[in-house]
Amino acid sequence: MATFIADYPVGQQEGRYLAGSLPTLPFTERDFELALCAYLLFANSRLSLAFHLAAIKEMCRVAEEVRIYPLIDEKGEPAATLAPVMLALQQENYGVAVKEVAYELQRGGNAMLCIWAQECIVPQK
Repeated sequence: MATFIADYPVGQQEGRYLAGSLPTLPFTERDFELALCAYLLFANSRLSLAFHLAAIKEMCRVAEEVRIYPLIDEKGEPAATLAPVMLALQQENYGVAVKEVAYELQRGGNAMLCIWAQECIVPQK
C-alpha cells in the first residue's frame, strides 16, 4: 500500500492511474491486463446483485483479469452477494476463483475474487 501511495502522484501525471465509474467504463475492450476493484463490490451491501454483475462484466470487458477485494460486507461477514455472483458468472462461462491474500485490513477480509473470460477474445482495435 505504501508503494502505491508514494507512486500515485507521479503515476497519475504519467497516465498510469486512470479513474472510471462503474458500471460503465470509458475504455475499449481488453485495454488492460488487470482491473482491480477494492472496497466497493461485496463490501457495500446496499449495491444490488444486478449492479455487481454489470460492474464485473464491464471490468471483464476492459481487462483480461479482474480482482475484487475484500469479499466481506461492512459488518465483516461474508458478502451475501458473493455466491450468487460467482454462480451467475460461471453460468456465463467466466472463470472464477477465490484466492487468499496476505493483506487483511478487516478481520476475515483476507481473500479476493479473481475473474477471467474462459474463451479467447480477440480485441477489435
